[in-house]
Amino acid sequence: MPIVHGTPLSEHGSNIAISEFPTLFPTGRGGFDEPRQHKVSEKDWTNHFLQLCGGQFARHPHFRYWALNTIL
Repeated sequence: MPIVHGTPLSEHGSNIAISEFPTLFPTGRGGFDEPRQHKVSEKDWTNHFLQLCGGQFARHPHFRYWALNTIL
């Protein structure tokens, strides 16, 4: 389990999703700002996680609303 800190998160940092949802990203990888071979839009990145077979992202009580707010 990742370490939870009591300090507020900065919205201007990279990979805020990893810091905000440590239970969904337990390895600390998979954030939007990570280097990739192909450029991915934030909408496609979010769609990918919401459609994963396990459904943990779609069932999370805050992730889908955070993702929508971030995209908009």
